[in-house]
Amino acid sequence: MNSIADHILDITNNSIRAAATRIEIGLGYDDQAHTLTFSVLDNGKGMEASVLEQVTDPFFTSRKSRKQGFGLPFIKMNAELTGGSFSIESIPGAGTRLETRFITNHIDMLPVGDLAGVLTILFTSEPDIDIHFTFKTNEQEFQAGNQEILEIFNEFPAGSASCYTLIKTYLHDNIELKTLLEV
Repeated sequence: MNSIADHILDITNNSIRAAATRIEIGLGYDDQAHTLTFSVLDNGKGMEASVLEQVTDPFFTSRKSRKQGFGLPFIKMNAELTGGSFSIESIPGAGTRLETRFITNHIDMLPVGDLAGVLTILFTSEPDIDIHFTFKTNEQEFQAGNQEILEIFNEFPAGSASCYTLIKTYLHDNIELKTLLEV
């Protein structure tokens, strides 16, 4: 994973595979504390304690299509390399909550990446899942949900290039990425 946006896409895809009907993605940037916090909360199938204990082992995966699971171990490693933290909680049948904290002025801090592009992909590719995004800084808060955004741009088919471009521009303009790109 080369960026925070890559991690958001990967972790959110885990929630989608876990049959979540609601996914809450949070990103908070505190320029005074030099921290970037990323969280995902879903109402998917959750994990048993025995699985939860192993999810940060790169040679463990619950998926049958491969023998390794690098997403969670990589996000944990990337957060901890900056002096940050990683936590995950899960309740079988109720969902999972993941939170990572990165120290943004550390040399190992990943770039944020194309956050608006990743959110646009998630918002347009999963219209039946309620995906909600919250972005907070010391100066602003912005919230967006795919259901509301798809309704705003309803004259364009969800998978069309026009819809994708309009949504990405809307997200980019409202998530002051310039602030994060200086991280």
